[in-house]
Amino acid sequence: MNVSMTASAMAKQYVRNWNAKMANANGTGPSSGHVNPYEDPWMDITNRSPSEWQRIIPVDEDVANQVRSMVKEDFVKRYGMTDGSPEHVNDRADLIYNYTKTLPGEQRLAATWTLHQVVKEEAAKYKSIILKHDPTWTYGKPFDTSILDEDSDDHLDTYA
Repeated sequence: MNVSMTASAMAKQYVRNWNAKMANANGTGPSSGHVNPYEDPWMDITNRSPSEWQRIIPVDEDVANQVRSMVKEDFVKRYGMTDGSPEHVNDRADLIYNYTKTLPGEQRLAATWTLHQVVKEEAAKYKSIILKHDPTWTYGKPFDTSILDEDSDDHLDTYA
């Protein structure tokens, strides 16, 4: 590869190489109208307005609470950090994926987005609690984890 290639040129080359790799044995790509059986067409955001899927919808409260527990575990065990292991990172992703597969197709993207908002809001809540006690705190810095129980039931129920 040419060392002086721009990032854009490298990305285009990567796509060309990937397409060549994925071509059928006879050198052609998938036929027109081909449907990938491993891909959920409802999860494709291509040519969709973000307003179609970036919206809060009701989700199962048990699933939302499991997500909240995973976020709290990140704060209690790792001071707001994930451990980075594929098993841990995939636990939350698998929970959300398995839950959304039980929903009608048109709800899957919005449910995924909603549950990611639960993660963001829960993390913001814990960060706020910690900063009240230690304004110099940053992610990964140890803190007294018992302070997280102060407002443990104070979460928005707008997801159920």
